[in-house]
Amino acid sequence: MHCLVYHAPILTQKYGRLVKFSGQGVEKINDDIKTIHHSKTNKWDATLDVLQVRKRIKYLTSENCEREKRNYNKTSDSYWDDDIFQQRSAKKKKIVEEMAIVAKKYVEYNNVSVSDMDNLSLDEIREELKKLGSRTRLRNRDKLLALLKSMR
Repeated sequence: MHCLVYHAPILTQKYGRLVKFSGQGVEKINDDIKTIHHSKTNKWDATLDVLQVRKRIKYLTSENCEREKRNYNKTSDSYWDDDIFQQRSAKKKKIVEEMAIVAKKYVEYNNVSVSDMDNLSLDEIREELKKLGSRTRLRNRDKLLALLKSMR
């Protein structure tokens, strides 16, 4: 309040409107710098990047410059006609083959017959339960075997 009552009238007489003393310009520059930092820098030397981008923007707006479109030179005319389809089909084929291998391993792992389970030792039962993610404190072989069969 002291500043408004005692200093504001003197400043308005000397410099004109009080708008010159507001922080809006600084806040706008700060907002621009945040935008540049979060979208246009590599964040290694952000201060330098921001200063360069601000200077570039100021120069380009003062000179009324517009960007020129970059020329595109095709390296291979057949890429969009044939090559891309061959690459994508090879990639799909590789994925399908990998999925088939994983599915085969899954089926082999989960197809332990019940009669085979009856022949497992106590340690083997515990190991199988551990593979299935079961943590139990059971010690009785029959109870452990029943738990293993229920989980399969």
